[in-house]
Amino acid sequence: MVSMTYKYSRLRGELVEEFIVLSLV
Repeated sequence: MVSMTYKYSRLRGELVEEFIVLSLV
């Protein structure tokens, strides 16, 4: 799970960043 998430995050780092920001707000 961690490995897949880490790889996905690297591939779509921008999407993850936006998602985190939205969650914070």
